[in-house]
Amino acid sequence: MGLDLKHQIITQAKNLGLDIIGFAPARSLLQVRGYLESRVKENRHTSLEWAELAERIDPELLLQGVKTVITLGIAYYHPEPKPAGGLRGTLSRSAWGTDYHLVLGSKLKELTQFIKDMTGARVESFVDTGPPVDRAWGIEGGIGWSGKNCALINPHFGSWVFLGNIFTDLVLEPDIPLKNTCGECDLCLKACPTQALRKEHIIDPFRCVSYLTQMKGFVPREYRSLMGTKLYGCDTCQVVCPANKQAAQSSTAEFKPNPELAFPLLADLLALSNREFKAQFGRSAAGWRGRTVLQRNALISLGNLKSKESKGILFACLKDSRPVIRGHAAWALGEIGEGISEMRIALEQEQDPTVKEELVSAINKIEGRQDR
Repeated sequence: MGLDLKHQIITQAKNLGLDIIGFAPARSLLQVRGYLESRVKENRHTSLEWAELAERIDPELLLQGVKTVITLGIAYYHPEPKPAGGLRGTLSRSAWGTDYHLVLGSKLKELTQFIKDMTGARVESFVDTGPPVDRAWGIEGGIGWSGKNCALINPHFGSWVFLGNIFTDLVLEPDIPLKNTCGECDLCLKACPTQALRKEHIIDPFRCVSYLTQMKGFVPREYRSLMGTKLYGCDTCQVVCPANKQAAQSSTAEFKPNPELAFPLLADLLALSNREFKAQFGRSAAGWRGRTVLQRNALISLGNLKSKESKGILFACLKDSRPVIRGHAAWALGEIGEGISEMRIALEQEQDPTVKEELVSAINKIEGRQDR
């Protein structure tokens, strides 16, 4: 009965468009405890992560009487689209289509209801933002191994997979964990633009470009030039991974990219009102951090592109009501080497101390170039 039930769940998962499914015994993830504790001790635990350590490693705290964790994945890889010309930023592949929390969450709810209706079992589903350590359960359930960049790698879909879990009190036959085949390869560690990957399986999240694009406030100046034109997320360590070279393309229609959204024109992004931003990015995974964060990143992108044609929009941003936008506009002008007179006028009127410092730094940088 248990094996037949497992096959029925697998079949329904595939019918719902879930690409990967595995089963793990619901036991405390003791092997993960030390890793998570070291992250806290070494100040590598961010506000984007679930705070309660016990809930992350003990499935019994999330569903009393839990016996099995069903770990699931949905592929999202698509080849890079080719937008028209212009000064553009880049969204991570994870944000090219509809927000995966909506897509995967909907499918897990349907599968959860199917299991409940068929068995009467107690079932609870989680997608990314909940307590479970998705990658750890994926490894336990045999759907992938842990890459040196901390991503779960599946043999067929590579690391281009969104993960979720279903906890249930059903006893289901567990799957066998996969062998890690990374071997001596360390391309991901070498490619990281900020050296956030300290060593294999150890990441400093506060240096990670993906984190930097999502943090609020002023991005530390030493990292801005390393962000390139990234507006949300970073795929660098995944792009160089050999396991991703032959990754199967996603068959999920919601993840098919619109080139104009995957690579938005920076000037257009900076001109969006809050309402327009929500209309354009509201169903993207990139939209959750809000307009200000992405517009700040657009300013960093313009600074890194160093195109003088963007100085008009940057001058306008010096008058924005938001300090973080004014400050990063000043930095971008300093990188481009334009706008000393405009920034001096802005400096006379500026009240925010951080923006003042950005203006002075940018002016000094341009004057330093002129003196050489």
